[in-house]
Amino acid sequence: MSRIDLHMDELFDGARTGTLSTLEATRLQAHCAQCAACRAELGWIGDGLHLGAASDADRERGARAVEALLGGAPEAAQTARPSGRVRAATVSRWQAAALVCLGLLMASAGAALYTEVQAWRAREAAATTTAAARSSERASVAARVKAQRRARAAAAHDAAQVEPGAAIMAPAVPSIPLPGVSAPEPRRLQPPSTSNAPASPLDRARSAEALFARANAERTAGALERALAGYEALALAFPETRSALASHISRAELLLRRMHAPAEALVAYRSYLTAAPEGPLAEQARVGVATCAQQLGQDDEDRKAWLELLEQHPGSLHAERAHARLRALSP
Repeated sequence: MSRIDLHMDELFDGARTGTLSTLEATRLQAHCAQCAACRAELGWIGDGLHLGAASDADRERGARAVEALLGGAPEAAQTARPSGRVRAATVSRWQAAALVCLGLLMASAGAALYTEVQAWRAREAAATTTAAARSSERASVAARVKAQRRARAAAAHDAAQVEPGAAIMAPAVPSIPLPGVSAPEPRRLQPPSTSNAPASPLDRARSAEALFARANAERTAGALERALAGYEALALAFPETRSALASHISRAELLLRRMHAPAEALVAYRSYLTAAPEGPLAEQARVGVATCAQQLGQDDEDRKAWLELLEQHPGSLHAERAHARLRALSP
């Protein structure tokens, strides 16, 4: 906003020359009613003061008024100014204070940086210790698994050497101790025949049933490793019996449900399907294959197993589950 907009200079010019119209005089009066400066100027015009030139006395009075307004005469103002030495001392004090503040800030930043470095080193040391502990734990678990597999293989080999008609002992395989479960001692199973004559198929079937019952008892008691070794020994010693065929499913279910080993369970399910693709437990075996493949992330095997289930068992209770899974696997 300009001075003209604020004080209506064009109207004041008309007032000085006496050329204002009635409307313009009304506007000027209304403005002066709200502006004290313009009201004073309009009073000067009315008194005719704008027509006279300023005298020397007027100029002197004006100078004194300006000096009084500024707080004293120029000489006094000059006297009140600080000397160059005082100003230099003041500047030096300010510089010293600024340097002290800068030093304190740098010291604080250095302390904070040192603390952060120490914390970072502590975190790195803790991470290294944790990684070493995990690596040691994995190595220990791997060694224990290898030992158990060697023990199961040895037990299965010993069971395969059992002659028909001889007393059958459950495989002496050490099991993993479970909290709150004590593994029972091996019990001797007496076959119905103890003659030295060549065993008949009936004798072999009964011996297989006894070994199968022993493995099931171990599983019920919580001795999972003993049960697993018993199923494997049964499959090696009496592969042609129904008990050995059923042991594939029992072993697969134990590995999948109780021991959380889907890769080994998948092998057991496939062993049953290879021996009896249309057997009484074939539907369960195909569902198990699909479940293991899903847990292992083998989408192609998962899809193939469910399609085979729908084809071989169209009235299966798992049909709805198969369709849902196939929809999830569809691209």
